[in-house]
Amino acid sequence: MMLKLLNYERKRLVKSNCFWIILLVTSLFAVISIVLIRNIPTFLTAIDADIVQIENSLRDLGIPFRLFGSDALIFGAGDFLSIPLTILIAVLFASEFSNGTIKNVLSKGYPRTSVYLSKLISCCAAVTIIVFASASISSVFATIFWGFSDGIVLWGRLVVIFFVQLLAFYAIVSLAAFVSSIIRNTAGAVAANIVLFAFFPSILTFSAMLQGLDHMFFTRFEITNIIASLTDSVTVGTGDIIRTLCVSLVYIGITSTAGIVVFNRRDI
Repeated sequence: MMLKLLNYERKRLVKSNCFWIILLVTSLFAVISIVLIRNIPTFLTAIDADIVQIENSLRDLGIPFRLFGSDALIFGAGDFLSIPLTILIAVLFASEFSNGTIKNVLSKGYPRTSVYLSKLISCCAAVTIIVFASASISSVFATIFWGFSDGIVLWGRLVVIFFVQLLAFYAIVSLAAFVSSIIRNTAGAVAANIVLFAFFPSILTFSAMLQGLDHMFFTRFEITNIIASLTDSVTVGTGDIIRTLCVSLVYIGITSTAGIVVFNRRDI
C-alpha cells in the first residue's frame, strides 16, 4: 500500500514544474555565488587570508594537509536554500488540497497516516536531490578555482557535515509540511512558510542586534540558524554537529507527529 502511494508521489514530483524550476534556480545560484566570490577582490582576499591562517595552524599541529577555499564553500548556500525549499514543500503539499485531488487519493481507502507519510517522504526525496545538486555544483566550481584538500580526514568531515545539514533540511520539510497541511491553500501556505523561515529568523536576529547580542538564546535552536551554523565547514565543531542532530530530530519528531494528528482529525 505504501509503495503505491510512494509511486504516486514520485510521478507527481516528476511532473511538478515547481520542482524543476527550483532545482534549476538553486543550481544556477550555486554557480553564480562561486563565480561572484571568485571575482570580487574583497571576498577573495578574505578567503585567501583564512586559508593561510588555517594551513599554518595545521602545520603547527603536524598535519600535512593543504586546505583550500572550496571546503568552506560547498555548504555556503544553506541559508539561501531554505526559502525555495519551503516554497516547494508548500506547493507539493497544499496544491492537492487546493485542487481537490487529495479526496481522490483518500477515496481509494488508503490510511491517512500512510498518505501523509508518503507525501513527507516524497518531499524529503525532492529536497535531497536539490541539496545534493547544489552542494555538488558548488564543490566542482570551487575546486576549479581553489583546488581541494588532500586529507582523507577532511573529506570524511565534509561528508558528515553534508548529511547533518541534510537532516536539518528534513526538519524544515517536516515543519513546512505541517504548516501547509493546516492552511491547505497553495498561496497561503507559500506565504506562511516564507514568513516562518525568512522574516521570523530575521526579526530574531535584528532583536538580538538591538540588545547588543550576537544572538538570543533560543535562536540557537531555530532551524535556519542551525543550518547557517554549518555553512562554514572549517569552523564547525563537534558540538555544532551534535546540536544539529538533536534539534533536527526533535523538530522532525514533533512536527511530523502533529501533522499526522491534524491530517487525521480534520475533514478534507
